[in-house]
Amino acid sequence: TVAKADGSVVFASSVPADPRVDDTYEPEASATGGLPVSFSITGGDGEVCELTGDEVTFLSAPDDGTACVVTASSDGVDTNYEPASDVTQSIVVGLANQTITFPAVAGKDFDDVPFQLAATSSRGLDVTYATSSGACSVTTSGVVSIDATGVCEVTASQAGVVGHTAAASDVSRSFRVQAVL
Repeated sequence: TVAKADGSVVFASSVPADPRVDDTYEPEASATGGLPVSFSITGGDGEVCELTGDEVTFLSAPDDGTACVVTASSDGVDTNYEPASDVTQSIVVGLANQTITFPAVAGKDFDDVPFQLAATSSRGLDVTYATSSGACSVTTSGVVSIDATGVCEVTASQAGVVGHTAAASDVSRSFRVQAVL
């Protein structure tokens, strides 16, 4: 029996660079296997932003930095892919925003040498990495070491600059580590 591949949802759109009250944003995302994607507001709904159809409208710029959180989901069922985890974009109205671009990581063999990840921030700020996976370990600068077989999930983060640049939404990538036969 062939195991299903991991499903994923990936944003194709970047968060607005400098969103203001009354601006709009149309998020775009795709799911593995061409499955349908839906959007929802899971933070700041009705206060910071609202979703009408597939368009987000920014309503306010709270002083406390409350973010508008847009969630992309794919509840589609596919015979080739496992269900995909939701992904989010966090948008702070009134601050410069940023997006992390984190390329997919191909599957690895247990005996592969350590390798460097290549996530970047749209504002050119340093990205840090973390994992809680038992299949791998990662330095904050993004060097991954294979520790066991299984699924390795690595998260890329960028904390922002207080008063100037909002923190980026974390982006996670997972890959399988397979035994060498």
